[in-house]
Amino acid sequence: MALMPPGADVPLTHSCSAAANVLCIKRYAASMPYPFYREAPNGAIVSNFNDTRVPNDPTFSAVGSADFLVFDQKRGLELLGDNPTYEYIFPVSQAVHEAPAWDPKGNKIYLSQLAPPAGFLPQLVIDLNETPPTLGELLSDPPVYAPNGGTFFNGKVYWGASGSNASIGDTVQRPGIRTLDPQTRKTVTLLNNYFGHYFNTVDDLFVDPVTGFVWFTDPYYSWWNALADVAPQIPEASYRFDPATGSTVVVDDTIPAPNGIALSPCRKHVYISSTSAAGLNSPISPLLSNGAGTPFNVTGHRTIYKFDLIDHGRAIINKRPIYLDAIGTAPDGLKVAKNGYVLCGSGHGVDVLDQFGELIVRVQTNYSVQNFVWAGKDYNDFWLMGQGGISRVKWNLPGQRSKVQTVTSTAKKIRATPRLNQGYPLDPCRIRTRRHPICEHFPSGESPVYLRNCARLGLRSLQSRALSITSWTCRTCANRQTINCASAIRPFARGFAASASEAAPTVKQTSKSPNRRRRAKLEIFAGTVVLGIILANTTDSGRFVWGAVARTSRVTYCLFTCIKDYRDTLAKREGTHPAEYTELLKACHQRCANRTLRAMEANGSIFIKLGQHLSSLNYMLPNEWCDTFIPLQDHCPVTPFEAVKIVVEKETGYPFDVVFKEFDTEPLGAASLAQVHRAVDGASGREVAVKVQHPVLDYWAPLDLALTRFTFTSLKRAFPEYDLTWLSDEMEVSLPQELDFALEGENAKRTKEYFRDVDFEECPLVIPDVIWCRRRVLVMEYITGHRPDDLAYLDDNGISRDEVSAALARIFNTMIFAEGAPLHCDPHGGNIAIRVNNKRRRSRNFDVVLYDHGLYRIIPMELQRNYAKLWLSVIDADEAGMRKYARETANISDEDFPLFASAITGRDYRVVTQNVSGTPRSDEEKEAISDALGDGMLQQLVRLLGKVPRIILLILKTNDLTRSLDTNLQTRQGPVRSFLILARYAAQTVYDESVEQLRATGSLLWPPSHAGRLLVAWTQFTKRRIRLNLYEWVLYLRGALGLANEMPAQVGPVPAS
Repeated sequence: MALMPPGADVPLTHSCSAAANVLCIKRYAASMPYPFYREAPNGAIVSNFNDTRVPNDPTFSAVGSADFLVFDQKRGLELLGDNPTYEYIFPVSQAVHEAPAWDPKGNKIYLSQLAPPAGFLPQLVIDLNETPPTLGELLSDPPVYAPNGGTFFNGKVYWGASGSNASIGDTVQRPGIRTLDPQTRKTVTLLNNYFGHYFNTVDDLFVDPVTGFVWFTDPYYSWWNALADVAPQIPEASYRFDPATGSTVVVDDTIPAPNGIALSPCRKHVYISSTSAAGLNSPISPLLSNGAGTPFNVTGHRTIYKFDLIDHGRAIINKRPIYLDAIGTAPDGLKVAKNGYVLCGSGHGVDVLDQFGELIVRVQTNYSVQNFVWAGKDYNDFWLMGQGGISRVKWNLPGQRSKVQTVTSTAKKIRATPRLNQGYPLDPCRIRTRRHPICEHFPSGESPVYLRNCARLGLRSLQSRALSITSWTCRTCANRQTINCASAIRPFARGFAASASEAAPTVKQTSKSPNRRRRAKLEIFAGTVVLGIILANTTDSGRFVWGAVARTSRVTYCLFTCIKDYRDTLAKREGTHPAEYTELLKACHQRCANRTLRAMEANGSIFIKLGQHLSSLNYMLPNEWCDTFIPLQDHCPVTPFEAVKIVVEKETGYPFDVVFKEFDTEPLGAASLAQVHRAVDGASGREVAVKVQHPVLDYWAPLDLALTRFTFTSLKRAFPEYDLTWLSDEMEVSLPQELDFALEGENAKRTKEYFRDVDFEECPLVIPDVIWCRRRVLVMEYITGHRPDDLAYLDDNGISRDEVSAALARIFNTMIFAEGAPLHCDPHGGNIAIRVNNKRRRSRNFDVVLYDHGLYRIIPMELQRNYAKLWLSVIDADEAGMRKYARETANISDEDFPLFASAITGRDYRVVTQNVSGTPRSDEEKEAISDALGDGMLQQLVRLLGKVPRIILLILKTNDLTRSLDTNLQTRQGPVRSFLILARYAAQTVYDESVEQLRATGSLLWPPSHAGRLLVAWTQFTKRRIRLNLYEWVLYLRGALGLANEMPAQVGPVPAS
């Protein structure tokens, strides 16, 4: 008879799902009957939970045949769904398969294979466009040796290249970070040393989607597995690398054999796994033994550690272990799901944990799993890979960056309150500083009112929206601040229920009973309406819901009315004279634009921001839309002073009078997201400008972003050829950054520091000092000026409009073309000021003051160079060159090229190719573009812009706004000089690339062929500069003589270099 310890629960397993491949483990098999044992000798690399033997419970033998082991039945069955599937898709070699990254655009998974055996092995690619998926080899240029960690970011695959050999084909590689362009298969090295020392492995990595920092681990595994020809030079550690500056900072050196590394969706936590049980830190083998293979020490480290992320994503603190991987071997591969669950590879399977390390589900395989990745439209396809196999799981546990969920589906999650972790008190609201485990990933710093409103509507918080996840909270925490309101409602509800009970018959029904029931229903309905009106006007919750209904109603009414209007108008095309139809379509444009303007003005919030952006899209929207939205540039909400005080006190934690000695109650200006006041700082006594975020954004931004997404998605469904969802996609990424004033302060400091080394005479840029900042309050040096389109101010102070235009062109071309320069992506007239500076020479007696640093990007060097070559081709009217570099820059096909050329120049394509792109736009050209938009070009342009990378969209936006600034200045020299300045920067960028390529392959002057190539490059560059100088002199003379500011025909285009 079996020996049964007290509390043993036999059988230990049972079937708990309609799916035959799911097996539940009772109470984690916490108390097993005797005898039970699990052999795990030292040196055995694989030992799994199903290796446990329980002779006196025959049901336990079923563990080995199940695809899914469920340890937490409620949460486990929820994430598995009704019909989870596990498919063994590809048998592969016994080489380690690692570094998976899914390209959503190409719908392909890129992964690596590495030792054993030692030596170069090509990477692999899984094509998910095929049915069934196909597996093939990937040959990158130049090749990457042994990628060990991978992720996808900004259109590129980021690989931790762990191989370190003296020669791989015709290349040399040391461990570091490489990127792969899926379109061209070109690879670029971002990092390959730490102050001259080789890294050890560069094992796993992730990219912070907000800061762009690359975090990676660096254990000794490459040396141990004979993937390196040089012994370790530096200790094992984890690092943070900034691609923008090249800075690499160690973030932890206490974890032995750091392996997997992952970021939580809320950016509050970083997870790092230790796998020293397998490899060099194991006491089984000496440190510098270089034999292939990895022995296993069952008592070595195999733990997942959790850290808190602080200092705006720059450092980690508070290390604590959350999971000791004893169910498999060691946690190889580490990812975090959209809901915050942690997944790790563990022997022959993958373990799914909650944020506190409680095991929920184990996926079982017939091979050792090294890594995994999510893919598919909803990020629900889960691909596993390792030594001997590649598999796919379909379940209800999506990865990060899933699509926006609807209000209804998210509200269901809120109502379905998750099970509490057993280690927490039964009443989580008793302890104010702690929340439910499942709610823990709400970003800190967001106000309780804001979080509560997100929860009520099932919407995502803004900070988590930047990471493309759905943040939600349980009903208990969401209603924590509304318990009193709910208590007040109950007596009314009981009263109505009593009325209904009294009115309902309790004996045999009479002929009057239907009337009584009807009357009872009417009483309940009337009472509910009255109660709703009372609550809507007397409680925060009621007012919020009432306002949400009103905002949603405005948007949906406007949306579907416009859709109907366009459909009715488009239906009249057949049988209508073209000229008459054009007028009908223009009238429809105007009606819909007016209707949309009224809805935007009524809703305010981010709709003002959206309208301002749409007003600048004159290259893709009809004039009726753009012109109608122009008033939104100056029509922005103003927050009352009392509300401003509340925001300041909440953000600082100090009384308003302590924070500021003086504060002007009337704002200097108001924008769509914030307003600015003059004040005197309480601590320093300096005169400052205080930027305060409109508090309503905490209420309405989540809902408004959801409505924006709904609007563009609905338009796409109604008119599939007009896909504008890329606009809402960009807003969801950029808006959270613009609403984080702490990030804006850092951007301002970084830009000011960068322009310290730029010639002030050429780029007279002034950025106010940042005094201090919080999430919703930014305090900067008080510097005044006038808008650049205030022509009377410029003329009265003797400021040359042409020089202002030239200075703006030089500043923003520096941001676009200079290496590592931060690009301000919102340079409209309200964010720029001109002030007199009589210390400078007469022709340049002004400074350019730049405000609003919320939206910045760093343009990669390769993109800068291709973009420079594209513009040189445009200025040279070199159509072949334009097509080539449009393809290199934005993957533009020949078919789409004419539209792209018009989009980047704001000109008719025929003008771009006729050497006159620097001339002003004529009325005929504007009319031609407008007619083309009505004749089908808009459809193609919308499709085109939906395909180009986001960074290109932001560059286009910057070009649009700076072009608009130049037009409003009404300069004598027109846009020609701006084109010439752009040509100077582009030519310098191309020349610098030529010099750098020569330096990379040896001396500039040796061998002799290098000297010849340098001479050719210098000659072409100098020749171009001389011609540009000649152009500028011609412009100056024509302006002095009062002649038209056109490109002189006799000068001709600049020859192509």
